[in-house]
Amino acid sequence: MDGFIIVNKPKQMTSHDVCNILRGVLHTKKVGHSGTLDPLATGVLVVGVGKATKLLNYLENQVKTYEAEVLFGIKTDSYDILGNVLEEDNSANPSNIEIDQKLLLLKERTSQIPPIYSAIKVNGKKLYDYAKNGEEVEILPRNIKIHSLKRVSDIIDKKVKIEVTADKGFYVRSLVNDLGKELNTCAVMSELIRTKAGNYGLDNAQTIEEIKEKGPVIYPIEKVFGYLKRIDVNDYMKKLVLNGVILDERQFTYDEMFKIFHDNKLIAIYEPIGDKKYKIVIKMED
Repeated sequence: MDGFIIVNKPKQMTSHDVCNILRGVLHTKKVGHSGTLDPLATGVLVVGVGKATKLLNYLENQVKTYEAEVLFGIKTDSYDILGNVLEEDNSANPSNIEIDQKLLLLKERTSQIPPIYSAIKVNGKKLYDYAKNGEEVEILPRNIKIHSLKRVSDIIDKKVKIEVTADKGFYVRSLVNDLGKELNTCAVMSELIRTKAGNYGLDNAQTIEEIKEKGPVIYPIEKVFGYLKRIDVNDYMKKLVLNGVILDERQFTYDEMFKIFHDNKLIAIYEPIGDKKYKIVIKMED
C-alpha cells in the first residue's frame, strides 16, 4: 500500500491524531502527513502511506487554498479564537467595501510576520515554546506569495469569510491579524477550512468515518507526481536505478526531479543534487 490519501480533517483533531488513527485502520506504521493543520482547522490533509511517506516533503511546496472566518473586535496572542484575549474593540464594524479595499492591499504583500504560536524555530527552539514559557523572542518577517485573496461573504455580526490561495509558509492567522490592523481595529481567525492542496480539494477528501467504513481511496504516487518528467529506461539502467546509484550527465540532464519507468511501470524518482548529478528519492522495488 504505497500512495496518498486525501483526508478531510475534522475540527479538534491534530494532523498527528489523523495519522495515528490511520495507522490503526491500515495496519501499518508508515503513515505521515504533508502540511500541518491546527486543531481549529478542518479540510484537506494529504496523508502518505508506505513508500509515499518519503515524498511528503516534496508536497509541502504545493499551493494551498483556504477559507477563513474572520471575527472583528478581538485580539488574542495566537491570532485565533482559541488564544488568550489581549484586546477587545466593541466598536469594530468595518463595511464590505472597506474590507475589500484592505484585502487588495494585503494581496500585494511579499512578507509576513508569523504568529508566535507556531512551529517555526528561532535559535533551535520552536516559537510556541517561547510563548508557553513567557519568553520574548524576535520574530523576523518571512517571504510569502499570495496568488489570490478575496471576500466570499458579507460581514454579519462582525464576522466575514475570506478566501486565500498562497504558497508554502503562509499563515492565515497572521493575515487575519494584519487585516484587523489595516482596518484600525483587531481581528482573530474563528474558523479555517483548507479547501485545496495542490491538485486535490474537498471533493477528493474522505472523512475518517468514511475511511473506516469503506476503506481509503489511495492515489498512486505516479498520479500525484504526474507533473514530473518521465524517463523510460532499459533493463541495464533499471538495475543501476534499483541499486540506488547516483546518476550523472552521462544518463540525464535535468534541473528538476524526474520519475523513471521500466516496462511502463514506475520504479523510482530522482532529484538533482548539483554538479549535474542525481540521487534517488524513492524506489518502488526492493
